[in-house]
Amino acid sequence: MNLEDYVKSLEPQVDPNLVWEIREWTYDNKLYMYLHNIQLAYMAEFKQLLLEMKNERTNPDRLY
Repeated sequence: MNLEDYVKSLEPQVDPNLVWEIREWTYDNKLYMYLHNIQLAYMAEFKQLLLEMKNERTNPDRLY
């Protein structure tokens, strides 16, 4: 798989607005931005899971 194919394979995981905004960039620059965007999405998901776990522990209505 070459760089172009790899970058295109990442596009479904990336915010469509970002894909549109950088559509004319080179593939090496797109790769950096796509990977960064994917990483940020995973970090946001992880943060949300941590907040949910914290809320479950601190919820006084929780049944034991």
